[in-house]
Amino acid sequence: MTAQEAQIVRMVREGLSNAEIGARLFLSPRTVEWHLGRIYDKLNVTSRRGLQS
Repeated sequence: MTAQEAQIVRMVREGLSNAEIGARLFLSPRTVEWHLGRIYDKLNVTSRRGLQS
């Protein structure tokens, strides 16, 4: 996992939305969504809920 992906996971665990994560990282919400798709594949989860553990 890249450093940026790890940062996104931390923010998801804090309860931030894609828009809020994007604003903090200067990314569009759509780009955050794309990163989350890659993260889900790497961690073998299917949703944000899977990142909470």
